Amino acid sequence: MAFSKQRITVLVVDDEDDICWAFETGFKHEEFEVVTVRTGEKAIEMIKKNDYPIIILDSKLPGMDGFKTSEIIKKNCPNTQIVIFTGYYDREDKEIQEGLKSGLFYDFLCKPFEFDDISGIVKKIIRENSSKNS
Repeated sequence: MAFSKQRITVLVVDDEDDICWAFETGFKHEEFEVVTVRTGEKAIEMIKKNDYPIIILDSKLPGMDGFKTSEIIKKNCPNTQIVIFTGYYDREDKEIQEGLKSGLFYDFLCKPFEFDDISGIVKKIIRENSSKNS
């Protein structure tokens, strides 16, 4: 997945309107393009149509949860970096540790978190991938 100098598009997957709004607003100020969807199934649809180098998703979603959604995304787009967030798990939980160790997730955030936390992770992903491609 090539990270170019052009504007990066981040796919955000969360069923809560206020969370999606916060990401849209925050990343707009960071000059990231943001696309939001409310379900894992919709996220899978979107990755088949568009290239999203970074996906941020909630672990608890209606229908397909964030873990299953992540597995399908990585199977179809192995270079996509996934950041998962939740209010139900913490970094030490088995599911999170396995996802981080296996490369399923790039990183994890526990709700509540500050927007600067997620913004910092996205910028780190971009820096790392830009240096790989130079």
